Amino acid sequence: MKISKLIGIVASIMLVASASFADVASDMASAYALYNSKDYVAAQAAYAKVIEDYPTASVNTLARAQLMIAKSLMSVNGGTGGIEVQEAGELGITSYPTAKVGLLAQLQYQIGGSLLNQGKSVEGQAAYEKILTDYPTASPSMLALAQSRTGLALTLQGKQVEANDAYIKAVIAFARVPDVTNEKLAGAFDKVDPVLMTTADYATALQSIIKATPATEANAEFLGRIKSEIEKMK
Repeated sequence: MKISKLIGIVASIMLVASASFADVASDMASAYALYNSKDYVAAQAAYAKVIEDYPTASVNTLARAQLMIAKSLMSVNGGTGGIEVQEAGELGITSYPTAKVGLLAQLQYQIGGSLLNQGKSVEGQAAYEKILTDYPTASPSMLALAQSRTGLALTLQGKQVEANDAYIKAVIAFARVPDVTNEKLAGAFDKVDPVLMTTADYATALQSIIKATPATEANAEFLGRIKSEIEKMK
């Protein structure tokens, strides 16, 4: 085969690949626009079409499309999506196991939410704990959310003491999130019930929270609250 012909073939392949990349990016953007406008039914269909039309797209693109299908299914029911969300999340994890950890963790998070919506708090707890054990390199924010939702799942089971422990871990996890807001930290701490703890355990928890929370101006109000709690115990 002449070199000139070979170059032409390679150029044609590259052109097709470039066009496909542009097309999938455009279709993903259009699907997100539908999701962002809260047209969740149309968004779900658009993301499903991306997966159908571009089976050779990158694994991360396909995993993200599947994640958005799960989120669309959850949102179309006002956040009460059940088995259909669970199945969409599980399909994403099994179909694209080599996708970025962040995407897999988000798919797992959708599974956890769907299980709680189905009244399956034990299974939901396991789903959230799976994020902590299987995807420890997920974003600090995702890990903190998973820890907090583990607390919620335990609360739904009536396991108040275990839930309280999970909520304390969630406060510490949120404190490690870059640029976390005072409101987020305060909201996480509001779930902690000192009545369920011994004085010594509560004091230890407060000290752990102090150590984990960066001493920044943004966190000043929250740190002041924690220090006030410590003073009350003296």
